Amino acid sequence: MNASRAPSRRACFGSAAALAFAVTSSAGAQDLAAICRAASRVTVGQWASYDVAGELEAARMRIAIIGSERRGDTTLYWLETNHSSPDPNRNAILQVLLADFGTATPAVRAIVLKFGTGPVQHMSDQMVQSLGAGMVQDPAIDVVARCATAPVVGWETVTVPAGALRALHTKDKDGGDLWLSADVPFGLVRQQEKGQGGLMLTGYGSDAKSSIVEPSPQPDAAPH
Repeated sequence: MNASRAPSRRACFGSAAALAFAVTSSAGAQDLAAICRAASRVTVGQWASYDVAGELEAARMRIAIIGSERRGDTTLYWLETNHSSPDPNRNAILQVLLADFGTATPAVRAIVLKFGTGPVQHMSDQMVQSLGAGMVQDPAIDVVARCATAPVVGWETVTVPAGALRALHTKDKDGGDLWLSADVPFGLVRQQEKGQGGLMLTGYGSDAKSSIVEPSPQPDAAPH
């Protein structure tokens, strides 16, 4: 063989590395797609709780599916976000009734709020239509929205208060990091925002109920 035409060892190694990277990237994308599909499928009762980093005081957040409603051929889900802190006046509960859950832009059909020790507030249909999805900033929705375009770093073992979990490390468009797992409701194990704190999983389960237990002036507007 003509030595001038023989591939160099460096070229062979380079080709092998490129092939290995392509295979790994493809596998990572497939793993991410599977996690995204799992995160978009929800059942009533599922919940996940998190320590909230970056707060001035210790804070926790629980996200949960606390109910559902059937309207025509569509199932709508009540998604609750319960933000709690040592100061009861800083607590906040947001319940939203969502259509098209599992998409990047679910439609909001109803909103129930409770701030601190104040009364339960049911937003009018006009206010719901005015605010829409802009009112809802929830990790459960963010994970689904970011899933399709998140660059994959790779599988890692992540230690969080809930334990040591195998999770897929991804990046987001804002420079933050997400660790995701199909074994956790809503998919989120850890979130590290760039310079803005983040979330760490403390527990999860399938027995969630509404955090609003006091009598409501509109008992049919929220799940029980």
